[in-house]
Amino acid sequence: MRLRPITYQFDVKRFDENLRSSLSDKKNDYTIEVSYKEASAIRRTGFIAQEVEKAASESGYDFSGINKPKSEKEYYGLSYESFVVPLVKAMQEQQQIIESLQGQINELKKENERLNNLEIQLSELKKMVEKLSAK
Repeated sequence: MRLRPITYQFDVKRFDENLRSSLSDKKNDYTIEVSYKEASAIRRTGFIAQEVEKAASESGYDFSGINKPKSEKEYYGLSYESFVVPLVKAMQEQQQIIESLQGQINELKKENERLNNLEIQLSELKKMVEKLSAK
């Protein structure tokens, strides 16, 4: 519940320029053939890695899907495939809760039906008593 989905546009050109500058010390044949304008126009949905890190820490969950920067030139990142297993587990736990609550609802419906039947019987008995009293 602490995760906050966001929609954003990623500045691919800026990211690529920073990546290239961080690799400048090494022999680099790194080229990217991409239309920065098109790539940056894509609306993306995700999480802010630092918020995911904080939420995991606060809940005591050791989440392996956070890629922390190892230097000032690196960025935080998320491995979204790492979200799948915890999500499946959470859905399984929720399903158990749902099934338990559905069982309780069914029991309460039966009890409510039984009480309604008793009220009907009581009402009929009252009518009989009134008729007998009137005679």
